[in-house]
Amino acid sequence: MIRNNTNIFRCFIVVMICCLVIQGSFFTPVSTVNAQSKSSLISLTTGVSVTLYDAQVVRDEVGNLASFTLLFENNSNSTVNLIDYWAKIKGSNNKSYVTKLIGEDKDKKYVIPKTTTYLTFYAYVDEKEKLTDLNIELIKWDFNANNYERIIGSLKSSTNGFTDYKKAKEININKALMNILVSDYKMYTDNQNAHISLDMAIRNKANNLLDLNSLEFYLSDGKGILIELEKSSKEVSLRAQERKNIILTTAVEKSFANNNLSVIVMLKDEGAAINIPKATFILPKLSSTAINKANKETRYTINGVSIALTMNESSLSYTNKKSVVETKVTLENKGNNKVKLPDFEFYIKSSQGYLYPIVSVETEEFDLLPKIAKEITLQGEIPQDLKLETSEIVVFVKNNENSQNNYLGSYQISIGKSTQPEQTSSSSATYQNMLIEQVSLQRTPNGINDLLIAEFKVTNKGNKGQGKLDMTGLFELDGVKLSAESTTIMNLDRLVAVSPGQSYKIVAYTEIPYIQNADKIVFRMQEKAESGLKDIHSFEVSSMSNARLLASNQSYNIDTLGGRGDVIVLDSSVYSGKQNDLFVAKLKYTNKEKRAAVPTKLIGYIENSKEDIIDLEVKSYETRLLPDGQAIIYVSAVTPKNYEDKKINLYFGEAIAGTEELQKVLINPVYTQHLFKNVETDSDFSNLIFNQYEVSLYNFYGQLDSSDGGWTIDGVKLDFEYDLKIRDEAPAYSDVENIIIEFSDATTPSIVFSQSFSINTDEESSLQLGTRKSQSLSVKNNFAHLKNFTTYNVNVYTEYKGYKKLIASKELQFGTVN
Repeated sequence: MIRNNTNIFRCFIVVMICCLVIQGSFFTPVSTVNAQSKSSLISLTTGVSVTLYDAQVVRDEVGNLASFTLLFENNSNSTVNLIDYWAKIKGSNNKSYVTKLIGEDKDKKYVIPKTTTYLTFYAYVDEKEKLTDLNIELIKWDFNANNYERIIGSLKSSTNGFTDYKKAKEININKALMNILVSDYKMYTDNQNAHISLDMAIRNKANNLLDLNSLEFYLSDGKGILIELEKSSKEVSLRAQERKNIILTTAVEKSFANNNLSVIVMLKDEGAAINIPKATFILPKLSSTAINKANKETRYTINGVSIALTMNESSLSYTNKKSVVETKVTLENKGNNKVKLPDFEFYIKSSQGYLYPIVSVETEEFDLLPKIAKEITLQGEIPQDLKLETSEIVVFVKNNENSQNNYLGSYQISIGKSTQPEQTSSSSATYQNMLIEQVSLQRTPNGINDLLIAEFKVTNKGNKGQGKLDMTGLFELDGVKLSAESTTIMNLDRLVAVSPGQSYKIVAYTEIPYIQNADKIVFRMQEKAESGLKDIHSFEVSSMSNARLLASNQSYNIDTLGGRGDVIVLDSSVYSGKQNDLFVAKLKYTNKEKRAAVPTKLIGYIENSKEDIIDLEVKSYETRLLPDGQAIIYVSAVTPKNYEDKKINLYFGEAIAGTEELQKVLINPVYTQHLFKNVETDSDFSNLIFNQYEVSLYNFYGQLDSSDGGWTIDGVKLDFEYDLKIRDEAPAYSDVENIIIEFSDATTPSIVFSQSFSINTDEESSLQLGTRKSQSLSVKNNFAHLKNFTTYNVNVYTEYKGYKKLIASKELQFGTVN
């Protein structure tokens, strides 16, 4: 009996062992890779393999970001359950890093038979780690293994992940594959920055439409600085097997361009708020693009069309105390269909790198017909002392008002006829070891009269400190002396003593009728002494010195001690009103004092082509700025509707601190030009800039509405969502703008309504900081139910002082979320 039980027990043991063997061979994938080995392939089971498709390491603002993309190929007849697997990125000394899966791959649960799947894992690794130091371990969850993890293989990149310039790189977006290469670059430098344009070719290898809006492009110095590159088209998609060229542009400091730069292609993972590197293209050492010769044809591909450009002869004239350059340009469409004239921008670039716009005198828009040359004339003001022989013409093309300029090329200037500008005379005198130099003599508007302003610089040439000279004086116009009592002398610098080599400035001014003319102007300078008035010198000039023309990339320097600063004209626009318009300019002020200081007050005026003058209202910033702190100062002027349609000159300068009368005195004036241009309205509602805020609008829903919440339709309502955030490192602002959302339906009878929203205020109609916030606007219309709504437009305006400017517009579908 016992023996029989023993036999039964032995049989049971044999059966159990067989079951365990069968179970192990059936459920355990057999890998061709040892758990600790490094290979280019891991076999999960027969017909199922995993390979390393791509690996990248990029240093961003957070740290060293590594990404590994694994390719799962299932050539078997069984489904692979991805939930059974995970991966870990490991570094030198077998250190493990916290590894995550990108958002679009988290929902991938299976690899069905005869298909492939891509999974991208990423981790921040130590700064010392290079790509060749890293590997990725593929793990199978196993309850019998230590930590429930069984390593079934490890993959390692055999390269550094870099792609050479002009070489193609294949990348994936989900399962879609594409080839990308950087085919060319152009660069020019101005007084501060290097402007870089990169030509990138992209080919869709898939048989479906490919949306590239999830890709972003950055310029990297390899040290953690990533500068976003702007795409020539915000909405980029490729049809099946289509190839398309896009232009990537940016402006960087000239010192940054001297680094070993690369272009990083990144995939936006919006859920994790991170950009995943997909490719790194190594650029050659960048150098300025060669200058094209004048009178020689060059070709550019713009929006897929070949356009030839020839820079012809230029001429210089000196009229009305201003230097005007005129240049002829020939354009020819080399394609077979007519195209709209691209939005070219032309500048004279001085040897110092300053840019002065020259614009077409054509008053009407025109198309470029195939194989027919079209000549246009460009004109623009330049400084009187600018030498065209050492300057060049720079050409850009722009996609919309908010985009950066795409640099096309530079051209030599072929100079034809010219007239010699008059030279402004200057004079100086030395008095008691003080060198007194006349800096300028200006005539500026002051209400119904003009101010005659003489500016002087006084330098201590002695070996010891001295007190300031106690000066007085008077003006003479064509030998007629003006009253000394009507002349005011003002010290500009806050000095109590003048050290050897130190300087200070003074101005003398008087008021004269605006119709007063004079051929000879003299300022007789005197010192107030105990024994009476002592003559210092009579300063004589034969003509007025003009306000200095600022280049579009040139700053205005205020060097008055105690109020030193730099001012740059950021932009200027004309906002529309019902009866009048509003000219608005934004000036960026930088405090150049070594301690906190309130920005120096500015004053100015605008002038049209008929020399009609309107004073500016300057909204000063009254709070102290830290050294190198910045503030945006608003200046504006109400203008008639027909004030100007070509060019407005913006004059501004330093105001003298003191009484209300003194604050009307404009010293060291400069001017810049607002040029009227026809620019396409943007259709993108994301990342709109309003002061220090950034607004994104989305999920618009236009619908019929009932004002009492019942069944009676008596209006239209527009709901939308928005994100509002504070821009990183945004400067302070001296004033605020609102955002206007407008619903516009063009069908008959039309329905148009809008609402103005303040930004981050306590008002009820205000956009608040946060994401996925909701707002709405509506209008009551008893005939709304009779209309057959199909589409409508949403227009976005910026509003200042009750005037508005259109910044974006989009056509949407009524009754659906857009």
